[in-house]
Amino acid sequence: MPASPRLMRCLSPVALRRNLRRLLDIEQVDEGCWTIHLVGDRVMKQVHERTLRDSSTTDVITLDYRTRGAKGGRRAALDLESFVCVAEARRQAKRRGHSPEHELLLYLVHSLLHVQGYDDRTAPAAQRMHRREDYILVALGIGPVYARPTAVGKSRRLPKHRTGKARTSGRR
Repeated sequence: MPASPRLMRCLSPVALRRNLRRLLDIEQVDEGCWTIHLVGDRVMKQVHERTLRDSSTTDVITLDYRTRGAKGGRRAALDLESFVCVAEARRQAKRRGHSPEHELLLYLVHSLLHVQGYDDRTAPAAQRMHRREDYILVALGIGPVYARPTAVGKSRRLPKHRTGKARTSGRR
């Protein structure tokens, strides 16, 4: 069940689709299937209860349907289902000071990284995953979420990634 039209009002499906295509290019995903459900709190609570036995709402739930041997491999064809809570994205976007669309994109980046072998269960793993999320969000022109500069207008070095080059980003 999709999110209500009221929740979806702030989103541009065209921009979201364009950014998802660029995300797949950045992560070098060129085949497979990714089903994305944009849902509200009620549906997210149901999915969270059914999948993780937790009746609270959450931001994103990632279901990886690849066979065990294919999981975590960067070259394995994608077989992914993501449930993304639009209501939570709106709440968090307001708290973080950016658009709900950018928050939703963060959740989708997070979901894709989970099936690309990233994990956030330990502090070091979460830090690595958040660095990669910021790298991707900067590449998409959105800017970092986790590695924010301490003052507006100052730039901050982002971590090195696959190319070995550091990136500099100024926050809005």
